[in-house]
Amino acid sequence: MNHKTPWVPLAGLLALILLAGCNASGSGSAENSDNTPGNGSGGQADASAGTYVGLGPLAPGSTVEFFELDPMTGQRNTGGAVATATVDDRGAYTLPPLNTRWVEAVANDDYLDLYTIGTRYTEDAPANVSAILDTEDNSPGLNVHLFTHLVAERAKWLLLNSESESVSAAMEQARQEFSEDWALTLSPEALHFFYEPDAPVTDLDDYAKLLAASSYVSRYTPDDPSWLSDLASDYSQSRLTLESGALFDMTEALSTRSQFYSDRAISRMERVFRDEDRPTYWQLFARTLSGCEAARAFSSRTIVCLGEDRDTIETVIPSGDGTYTKTLYFHPRATGMWALEVSMQENCDVNWTSYLGETSSTSMASDSTTDRVSHKLISGRRLIQGLYRLEVRFNRDDCLVQKATLNFRKVATGTDSATSRGLYLIEKGEQFSGVVGNYENPTANIELSSTRAYLFYRNATQGVSDVEFTLNYDNSGAVALDLHVEEYYTNQFGSGFIGIGAQSTNESVGQLTQIYELEPSTPYRVWVENVSADTTTSLNDFRANGRRFFELTIQ
Repeated sequence: MNHKTPWVPLAGLLALILLAGCNASGSGSAENSDNTPGNGSGGQADASAGTYVGLGPLAPGSTVEFFELDPMTGQRNTGGAVATATVDDRGAYTLPPLNTRWVEAVANDDYLDLYTIGTRYTEDAPANVSAILDTEDNSPGLNVHLFTHLVAERAKWLLLNSESESVSAAMEQARQEFSEDWALTLSPEALHFFYEPDAPVTDLDDYAKLLAASSYVSRYTPDDPSWLSDLASDYSQSRLTLESGALFDMTEALSTRSQFYSDRAISRMERVFRDEDRPTYWQLFARTLSGCEAARAFSSRTIVCLGEDRDTIETVIPSGDGTYTKTLYFHPRATGMWALEVSMQENCDVNWTSYLGETSSTSMASDSTTDRVSHKLISGRRLIQGLYRLEVRFNRDDCLVQKATLNFRKVATGTDSATSRGLYLIEKGEQFSGVVGNYENPTANIELSSTRAYLFYRNATQGVSDVEFTLNYDNSGAVALDLHVEEYYTNQFGSGFIGIGAQSTNESVGQLTQIYELEPSTPYRVWVENVSADTTTSLNDFRANGRRFFELTIQ
């Protein structure tokens, strides 16, 4: 297996990672910390808040043991554990006072199973995880989990095989290697189990990797305790170069199904740690966490992570005769709909097909054109987070260009299922940018418009509330846009969405404001329509010939 070489984070970034809830001497209780994520305070958490431990959060009342390490050899000093700490109901511990710089923190107890449906904490199926901690400089973090365990085992191997001269040097090397292998922005010890959904995207990408890997390991460890030891041994000796064994199997799985495993982990976390004061906390994670970066870290494929803005990839067309096929993969960060724009300096005979999965033969959409620039939906359906395939074919017998630009543009947000995880939420103070395009049916040559439908689902406000939607499209030129709000219903005859009327409307050039009365915790579908053209909400076979931009603000 050929692993791509990811971007190496700057060492200076580690100095910015400040531990919350515990200082260098270990004073200050994690239980009493005001900035612990998800505690109902609503405050923004520091990137390395908390001192959490476990393969999943350790069972309440479990024990963490601390062993002194020789600063040169990394061997444990004789006499057993020099201190212990008890974890709270969120798997957090407080670092006890210690009289030596380097310690190994070890947890070998039951933990929250991040894979198995219906299971909470394991019973008599402990998982051994560890971390080598620097008590004099805990800026890298003090969390203990799967990633820190692999780093610690790698550092021990470096010392045992005389590839490092001290614990400090071994940890620096092992930490840097692991960050390279997993394409991490944060230090492994800084990662933990509780973040804020609006944390920086790079932090959430690292968090998604930790959740996905921990969920995967949770799938196998309870039945075979030696499995985790084998995985750690593989990494300590060979990093990611092996092409068989537990570690290889895990990275292969995460290269294609990371989203599946991180979603399983989020579901388990929500079940145990749901906070009634913050009912949307885990829903937001389900929407924002993406498995795309994990897929890119462990794959030799060309993978494009589709976000809110334009995502671009440059394709070189090698010289030669016949057809050149460029295969790439795309992975939405959140549920939505995208169009593909193929741009070249001259006209060229090109066609492409998008497929439902990594290896699936089921096509979602296709296009064939000789235009210099073409633009069409890559799917008539809204895509959930996952890996999809795109094949672009260039006829070099009728094409003089040497490169092409592939632009993915998001044209719809959300999912068409009112009960799906990862719903967008109607919350006051939110602002969204969108695109409405003109689409033409190639067979009938009738102009039709796309709708940026399914912008949000579920009203997050408490109680019946008046919500103001302001649609600003002043920069879209001579075009009229309209706003529709529909409420989800279900009864003995079926379910679906039905439009509701606005309480008041205020319209001016390039701007529309409407106020609606919304029910609490109710799904709504919000969509924008280009009324300057014949319209449709069926987008299965339409090519775009124009785009109109707008902003939607909720107050």
